[in-house]
Amino acid sequence: MKKIILIFILLLAVIIAVVYMLDKSGYPVLGFMHKAPACIEPYKRAVKVLKAMELLRYRKDAQARVMLDEILVSEPDNIDALWGKAEIFRRKYDYEQAKLLLDKVLSANPSYYPAVISLAYIRFRENKFDQAQKMIEGVLKQGCADQDTQALSYVLLGNICSTRSAKGNLLEKMRFTPYIKPYLDKAVEISPNLSEVHLGLGSFYLLAPALIGGNLDKAIEELEKAYSLAPDFATVNVRLAQAYQLKKNMEKYEFHLKKAEKIEPDNEALIEFRQNK
Repeated sequence: MKKIILIFILLLAVIIAVVYMLDKSGYPVLGFMHKAPACIEPYKRAVKVLKAMELLRYRKDAQARVMLDEILVSEPDNIDALWGKAEIFRRKYDYEQAKLLLDKVLSANPSYYPAVISLAYIRFRENKFDQAQKMIEGVLKQGCADQDTQALSYVLLGNICSTRSAKGNLLEKMRFTPYIKPYLDKAVEISPNLSEVHLGLGSFYLLAPALIGGNLDKAIEELEKAYSLAPDFATVNVRLAQAYQLKKNMEKYEFHLKKAEKIEPDNEALIEFRQNK
């Protein structure tokens, strides 16, 4: 009996030591032994900052840029304004300028999660999928990000899986495809009033084969929701044009295509759509 107890104690000591060493990495290992970090209390933002953030949410980037530049004149280290400006650069595919600002934000506050997700998106576009996924999972594991940031994290995970599935071999398709829609569904569940989540799910329904869930009517339903939330979102208009072309509704097809061309003539989805017409 004493021998069994001794073995048990030694095993327990080894387990505790291993958990301690793993826990030093910052990742939760066993929930009952890991103390989650306390979330930083939200701080009160100035009215002008909140207005600029609202404009960004509704894809009114030109107006937001004016306000952000005004804020940065008087507060050059305002991390909200720096992130907002970086996000505008990211949306315009100027990733180098975006990264410079995002690095400045994260140097000042490594827990500014919207900046982490913006940088993860850039890593994704650079085909650094593992790096992007690790950054996103780090944000989600903390459990401190706001709803919109969490939702965008799941949209990005869905996009990563979609891209890896499309570019990969048969085994990679089998590995990543089953995760695409669940991630996008989760994003809609978390933040249903965010245009990007409906764009993500709508694009899945539009572009995926019927075998894995593609559905034109559901695509239009989700994309119309995205449009109602952010009518000046160029990519939403491109996807709606694609959907209505397939639906043989040429009036709506022309409307959304022209609107996308007016808003953002160099939009990547628009260029791709023209090339595949």
